[in-house]
Amino acid sequence: YINDTIFYVLTDGERNFKRGGLGLKGGMDYYINDKYTLSLSARTGNRGFERNSTSKYHEYSDPISTDQWYYSSDMFEVDFDYYVINLDYQMKFDQPGHELLTSVYYRSRQGINTNNMEEDTTSIIELGTLSQRSRQEELGNEVRIKADYVKPLQNMGKIEAGYQARLDFREADFIFEDYDYDQNEWFVNNDYTNQIEVSRNIQNIYGLFSSNLKGIDYQLGLRIEYTDRIIKQITTGDEYNFRKFMLFRTVH
Repeated sequence: YINDTIFYVLTDGERNFKRGGLGLKGGMDYYINDKYTLSLSARTGNRGFERNSTSKYHEYSDPISTDQWYYSSDMFEVDFDYYVINLDYQMKFDQPGHELLTSVYYRSRQGINTNNMEEDTTSIIELGTLSQRSRQEELGNEVRIKADYVKPLQNMGKIEAGYQARLDFREADFIFEDYDYDQNEWFVNNDYTNQIEVSRNIQNIYGLFSSNLKGIDYQLGLRIEYTDRIIKQITTGDEYNFRKFMLFRTVH
């Protein structure tokens, strides 16, 4: 309320959210003999969700100096497929506690994120409509490798050694579009459109020695880790690299 003018704002809106998915998984264990075991498991499926919202505003005054209608609509949707395979192998030696465990894990994911937005403005001094949409297509692959070896020693100690790797590769294509009402057509907005590739590989080897000295348990360890990360901006041609060796010592 200003002097002799009263301003009114009427609002109305609606929001909806839903999600869903399907999945299938299975596995098997194969006992080659009492010392060797092979396990295989896999799963696949689809996941997704959708969020929609609409908003309506009517702003006006009495006496009339402002009379404006505003409408906005927003839709966001995620849909992706995935595949996972896991292979485990166990080898037991004659000595109790002497064993080798290995595993390989593979995961793939491919999906699309979609976002549509529309705005309409109508007033006594302005008329405008804005429609935009974006789409992000993603593809990701991940591999994990692990091997652990344990060897008990005769003096009540044991040694452990192993290798681990995590190998990731992802690419994403982000497309942003504006709608031209004069030409009745969607156009790509290059200011916000981008394509990127990311690879991150982490590998390490480790060794542990544990034993008992005069009733005191102790453990000595060493781990060497190497990280190799590359980020490529396909749209601009830029590339960012990170490579580093790291050494970790442990005493318990």
